[in-house]
Amino acid sequence: MLAPATPGRRYLAVVATLRNDGTVPGRLRNELDVRGIPNKEFFGVWRFRDGSQIQNLGPGLEEQLVFAWTIPETALSFGDAVTVRVWKKKYTQLMVTYGGQEWIDSETEYGETVLTVAGRS
Repeated sequence: MLAPATPGRRYLAVVATLRNDGTVPGRLRNELDVRGIPNKEFFGVWRFRDGSQIQNLGPGLEEQLVFAWTIPETALSFGDAVTVRVWKKKYTQLMVTYGGQEWIDSETEYGETVLTVAGRS
């Protein structure tokens, strides 16, 4: 169990295998974006194999991960379709005053897939 039940909410999770082919760690928050669900809240990312929470995926690593959100209890039913978007990201220099580099989502380039909601009732 990762979290307790919350009245009026349920958990929606997507299991995906991610591989970092780059040379810098990749942040996992907002790597996947569930579309069209009002009042969704990102809950976190966990390793599927052991349930440990993970924030970044290091260069050259591959993991099967669980991305989770809390959603209103009535937002989806089993058998409904949900759209998941994967943003194309660019690693770029930020403003000089802030320093450092950061992964930035493209506003126009992304992949999408439609999944069917399944699980335990």
